[in-house]
Amino acid sequence: MPEQLLIETCSPTLAGMKPSNLISLPYESLEEARKDIREMNHMFVRKGLRAVLMNYRKGRVLLYLYRTEQLRQLLERS
Repeated sequence: MPEQLLIETCSPTLAGMKPSNLISLPYESLEEARKDIREMNHMFVRKGLRAVLMNYRKGRVLLYLYRTEQLRQLLERS
């Protein structure tokens, strides 16, 4: 996983300042991306974070990273 790009792009969400981020990351294969996202979700669950694979095309993954509670509260207010 391109961790540095994830950290740089998603730092507001990782820090709890923003409920979510959508990021495009380079990946050689869909299988590799799915494996990394499963591992990421295993680590992030204690922090209230979740990553969802939205799309894979031409060696890139579209990843949605969100804070479950913050997003739930935001959607309830809408």
